[in-house]
Amino acid sequence: QDRGIVAYPFGDCPKTAMFGVFDGHGMRGELVAEYAMNEIAKRLHKHTKFKSNLEAAFAQTYLRVDHDIERRYDVEPYHSGTTACVAVLRDDALSVSNVGDSRAVIGRRRRGRDKPYALPGGPTIPGHTRYECIELTKDQNAADPAERKRIVRSGGYVGTPLEPGLPTRIYLDKECTMVGLAMSRSIGDWNMKKVGVIAEPVVTHHTVTDRDEFLIVASDGIWEFIDSADAVRIVGDCLDRGCTASEASIQLIRRAMKTWRDHEGDYRDDCTAIVVRLPGLWNE
Repeated sequence: QDRGIVAYPFGDCPKTAMFGVFDGHGMRGELVAEYAMNEIAKRLHKHTKFKSNLEAAFAQTYLRVDHDIERRYDVEPYHSGTTACVAVLRDDALSVSNVGDSRAVIGRRRRGRDKPYALPGGPTIPGHTRYECIELTKDQNAADPAERKRIVRSGGYVGTPLEPGLPTRIYLDKECTMVGLAMSRSIGDWNMKKVGVIAEPVVTHHTVTDRDEFLIVASDGIWEFIDSADAVRIVGDCLDRGCTASEASIQLIRRAMKTWRDHEGDYRDDCTAIVVRLPGLWNE
């Protein structure tokens, strides 16, 4: 049910690109994810505030897409939804909008060398040039106090995870039997709007420096057993060995799939990852 997009040039701007990951869930989550991906890509750069106030353009585009999807009965909008983690890079200005638990991080090179390190699902690697992890988004779920407060104030109920590692879920009823959504913001999921699940994105801004080596945008299938710092190490190690960004993204996905097998056997979530190498991007 995952979808991903790379759009370049975006909005007919030679130094603007869009990167997005959409993780659908529910009865027709793949259709909600595809609709959101296509419509956000189509509408965002046409927004009147795209060049002057990107944060407002993001918010209004997400909310309009969410509003319009309610009338798309073919995608079951009351029982299906999607995350949306969309990054727009304009020259060296990076803005990331996010609803749900997909995630965007930057790998920043810094001086010094790591000690040997055992990567999740992989071998121990020797000390190498260290990459600092810069998290650009925060997972939005009911474990976050501010998100939880909005859900409870709106009449929703937050269940207690049955065991460590399971997500904190949002329910429509006190007995915690109806629905059980693992995120507090999403596009779609219209049956959860009345309990405070919203489509308004959280937007963050970052100025790309000469030490920012790469961007990762990925769905939660990547992050379930690999944290942000480990993902940066995996991708950084691949790039240091001469891999392309595409090869590094494949390696990250394969590593995530192995950790799923190690923890869950035959079951795993969809795993989608985009890796963007930042130095010299506009010269390629």
